[in-house]
Amino acid sequence: KEQAARLLNVTTDEIVLTSSTTEGLNIVLNGLDWHEGDEIITCGLEHVSVLVPSLMLQDRYGVQVKVLQFASAEGHESILCQVEEAITPRTRMVFFSHIQYSTGLRMPVEGMRELTRQRGILMLLDSAQGAGHIDLDMRKIDCEFYSFSGQKWLLGPSGTGGLYIRKDMIPQVRPVRVSGRSTPSH
Repeated sequence: KEQAARLLNVTTDEIVLTSSTTEGLNIVLNGLDWHEGDEIITCGLEHVSVLVPSLMLQDRYGVQVKVLQFASAEGHESILCQVEEAITPRTRMVFFSHIQYSTGLRMPVEGMRELTRQRGILMLLDSAQGAGHIDLDMRKIDCEFYSFSGQKWLLGPSGTGGLYIRKDMIPQVRPVRVSGRSTPSH
């Protein structure tokens, strides 16, 4: 946890060790309280580990998933314009891969954050292709959630990963798996 926290410039309290990027994404998506009509914005270049869990929320809770269509080398200004046009008062989350697995397109996450921060829209980023490949600083990116892989660019063993949850968001993500040690000590 300490190494992961250093990698992302966060505290160890904000890190959860996971078995994969996908597990981290599911912890967030299934741990938040969703309502019918909430909207998630993502794109068609995404890995199925982004698209399928989003679509499950659509099926389970009536969340509307807006899948934007970007070219494999879409320009950052065009991406930001399309995201901004897709935002409505019901938009609850933008959910993208930091770097698209299929094309290598690095998403303009700092620009997206500028569009979402003041509107109170959550940002969940998949970093299967980012951690270990590019410098990361969650204080600069300012997203709420960032899930990463340990076995890809970090060169760790299969079945490793982590999830950053910004400290103020931890109480909003309910545990999706609990055990006897899941309750706080009194």
